[in-house]
Amino acid sequence: MWISRQVWLREWKWRVVDGEWRFFGGLEGEEGRVMTLQVRVISGQQLPGTKDGGGAAGRLIHSPPWVEIEVVGSEADCMRYKTKPSSSGGFNAIWKEEFRFQVLDPGLAVLRFCVISSENRLTNEVIGRYSIALDNLELGYRHVPLLNRNGEVIPFSTLFLHLSMM
Repeated sequence: MWISRQVWLREWKWRVVDGEWRFFGGLEGEEGRVMTLQVRVISGQQLPGTKDGGGAAGRLIHSPPWVEIEVVGSEADCMRYKTKPSSSGGFNAIWKEEFRFQVLDPGLAVLRFCVISSENRLTNEVIGRYSIALDNLELGYRHVPLLNRNGEVIPFSTLFLHLSMM
């Protein structure tokens, strides 16, 4: 079945920017506008120990954890930030740090959170993680559930965030 080029380009939101065809997802305001995603990592609740595989209860974190926030998408959008290690310990960690991401193609971008702890000086172990497409992102204050390495929800473990678009 033949589809006219104009219909195909309109449905998939392709635009000509600086003489090149570029894809734009559903979050852009004006044509070709760069979106700024602001992520404020406030705290983490009930973070489990790493030897439990990020899912079983019983062991607390003794070293201060940090959060790695990353936007993965087109080559121009990939950025990564890290919080400082929490000074309040591991079980109920507090960070209160803010990061800004410039996003050109929000329809292709995924926001990824990864909570990491260094139980010994040689290795960093992932406590929990969560990923969400920017198209599905809800703005405002949010509790984000953490998943273990098997993709299962870690009971009661969350990150408390504030998300906004500029």
